[in-house]
Amino acid sequence: MSQTQQLSRWRLILGAETEESFSGMGGGGLSQEELLMDSALGAIYGGPGGGFGEPGRGAGKGPSSPVISKWLGDLRSLFDPETVAVVQNDAIERKGLKQLLLEPELLDTLEPDLNLASTLLMLKDQIPKKSKESARKFIRRIVEEINRLLETEKPGVVYIPKLPGMVKAGVNRKVNAGLNMWQRGYVKKRLERKCRERSVELAEVFGKGISTECCRCGAEGRKEGDIFRCNSCGQEMPERQNTAVNVLNRGKKLKAGNAGET
Repeated sequence: MSQTQQLSRWRLILGAETEESFSGMGGGGLSQEELLMDSALGAIYGGPGGGFGEPGRGAGKGPSSPVISKWLGDLRSLFDPETVAVVQNDAIERKGLKQLLLEPELLDTLEPDLNLASTLLMLKDQIPKKSKESARKFIRRIVEEINRLLETEKPGVVYIPKLPGMVKAGVNRKVNAGLNMWQRGYVKKRLERKCRERSVELAEVFGKGISTECCRCGAEGRKEGDIFRCNSCGQEMPERQNTAVNVLNRGKKLKAGNAGET
């Protein structure tokens, strides 16, 4: 990768407010495609000037559905499915764009993702009648993806993180509902059933700190956007990849420990 390409990549990561600094370092500016990527990412991760522009005229709260629909289309054409899923989740968490899950024309364009499915199930009482069929299709797409992965990868065991126990009623009802949705939820039940049908072991591993622990050295790190950075060894990698490797490593240790006890 050339120096110009490296500068362009870091410029995309750090945002439009660093444009002047990178120009002074010899950056040649962003290509047309990179400008589209910058705009799509800036809508979610941009600074004070970021966002979707003018809010929709109808409700007066946030961007209109056509604006979000165009943004989703750009996102899917510019990035791989894994990156799209990360940005979709951040759009809900950072920008409060729950309308992504409440409008049928938007639901139909979302990349299937377990985190979005959990959020969708938590919002099931808020889903308008016109969107219920699209919501069901979205969940079915995730179940189909689980089926495809089990069929093509043919794993002997699937490891998933065990989330904390339920908090006391009244302490944090939102967290309580989210944990309940995952631990006894529709998607997990389907995963358990599909694993049983294919004689695949489904094992839960200790989940505390699994997303903040470095998979290389075990030290604590931090998440910056969708990138995990270790404070100790300097490892940098996609946050989901770091978490997945931690799940696998803990699963292997669990299996080795169980084998040693027998």
